[in-house]
Amino acid sequence: MELDFNSMSDKQIRKTLDEYQIALTIDEAKEIQGLLERPPSVTEAIVWGIQGSEHCSYKSSRTYLKRLPTEGQYVMLGPSEDAGIVEIAEIG
Repeated sequence: MELDFNSMSDKQIRKTLDEYQIALTIDEAKEIQGLLERPPSVTEAIVWGIQGSEHCSYKSSRTYLKRLPTEGQYVMLGPSEDAGIVEIAEIG
């Protein structure tokens, strides 16, 4: 089944994304269809949502991660484009 986001209103896109539990914003759904130059399948949209959540923006945990310290004695590298590095044990 294809999801033709270009033929849907923003309200319909949101309802469809929620119905299939796809972790995309309305703008992301439209952008993906543009990148593919065709409507994505339900499976493709789900994979894009998972990929974005797990590897790009950590959408579900970003709010909580912002509460953690980004500088300090045990912060070896604060977060930037990639994940930060924290020393959890002294070796040697």
